[in-house]
Amino acid sequence: MADVPEARAIIRRQTPKQITAFGVKASKQLLDIVNKTDWTVNINGKKYLRFEGWQTVGKFFGYTVKTESTNYIELGEAKGFEAKSVVLDQSGIVIGGAEAVCMDDEKNWKDKPLYALKSMAQTRASAKAFRQILSWVVVLAGYNPTPMEEIGTEVQEAIVKEETQKVSSENVCPICHATGKYHAPTCPNKDHSDLEFEPEITEEDIEKI
Repeated sequence: MADVPEARAIIRRQTPKQITAFGVKASKQLLDIVNKTDWTVNINGKKYLRFEGWQTVGKFFGYTVKTESTNYIELGEAKGFEAKSVVLDQSGIVIGGAEAVCMDDEKNWKDKPLYALKSMAQTRASAKAFRQILSWVVVLAGYNPTPMEEIGTEVQEAIVKEETQKVSSENVCPICHATGKYHAPTCPNKDHSDLEFEPEITEEDIEKI
């Protein structure tokens, strides 16, 4: 595991080269640990780190997180909690923080008890607080900078839909509107250099089958 005293010394000196070198070292250690756990969620090839992973990165730098406040709130007809978390260095100095909510109008949380919403609001705020300071290390390790807990079901579905539409829109013929790798052989747009067309099957081809 990355050495905490080393991290504190680097942070005190604030030498960009040293900070970057330690960040790379921490990212490699994080990757090694996460590969042995289930601390990530894969959404369309993008990996989102769970809160445990963010906690681990914080430990590399000697940081801890605590919930400063949690309040019950109502937004229209939705009920839930708003939490605020702060990140502390080893001297107990607050170096960052963030707020987050968890409401019962979210798809995954509409039938959950209030204590579960309260707990998730705290987790989201804590992960987000770490993100404000350490997202650059997580990115170096190859993960998306958004904590997994912030990715609700609706957001996951939106990401998948967006990526699917992006893929399906590639190589779309502007005339016959065919999608995919090959396009209709009867399309007059065969001179379009960016498209591939399904070759016509001849009688000779049929005999070879």
